[in-house]
Amino acid sequence: MLTEGKLTVEGLPAGAIVGTFGMFDAVKSGVLDAYHSFDVYWPGKIPAATFLSFYPFAMDRPDQWQTWYDVLGGKEIARQAYGAHNMMYLDPIQHDDNLIHSKVPIRSFEDFKGKNIRFPGGIIADIYSAAGVSTVLLPGGEVNPAMEKGVIDASDFVGWAVNYNLGFAEIAKYIIMGPPSKPGLHQPVDLMSIEINMNSRKKILKHLQDLLEAAVTWHPWDHYTGIQKADLEAIPKYKAKGVEIIRLKESDIEKFQKFAPELWVKWAQKDPLAMKAFKSQWE
Repeated sequence: MLTEGKLTVEGLPAGAIVGTFGMFDAVKSGVLDAYHSFDVYWPGKIPAATFLSFYPFAMDRPDQWQTWYDVLGGKEIARQAYGAHNMMYLDPIQHDDNLIHSKVPIRSFEDFKGKNIRFPGGIIADIYSAAGVSTVLLPGGEVNPAMEKGVIDASDFVGWAVNYNLGFAEIAKYIIMGPPSKPGLHQPVDLMSIEINMNSRKKILKHLQDLLEAAVTWHPWDHYTGIQKADLEAIPKYKAKGVEIIRLKESDIEKFQKFAPELWVKWAQKDPLAMKAFKSQWE
């Protein structure tokens, strides 16, 4: 509608051309023109990605992240990071808070010890490893089969509605959350983003480039609010399936928090741009 048919975007699911963890290189090389993905997947490619989405006990509200990106230099840092890989970072995409679905009850910090749990890699996995968890990195499509077969005890994944539609309520009878002050224990703000290959972008007329950026800037609002509405409708469905929602205590959060400062510095020291992002957010 915005471009009157002069620019069309064809959306493809992960696996249609490359797998989830192959998307970065596919866009960098031009196999794909663009992608819509989670920045937490890419610290191994761009260390600054650690600080382009939530990391343990950082800014924990969507408005804080949006403020950092829009008016405190976050978008410029992201564009510099992805620009080094022949991609333009368009905008952050507000997604949802993430849940932990478990086949076994986890009622305290101590209960995490010895469990096999799927997490995104990087600093989030590090904080759970420090707490004694055996962390596993799996793409989304492999999570349910791994839980069903007992390969993992539990898994972080996105929010209520998406996970219900993926069948989590059938396999995992427990949802593990933080207390009301920190309901999303490990990812209360799970940011995604859209990147476009620089050469693909240059092929688009300038005014259409601007319209594409405007559309991507609007997309987070539409995406986030749509997901929140769906979440509200999904929660009663979990309860009807007999899923128990377990909330950890504030004292459990404090035990996790003690690992965070050292990990922040460790990951920030991996790259000057990562340190720049971290310092900016700390200030």
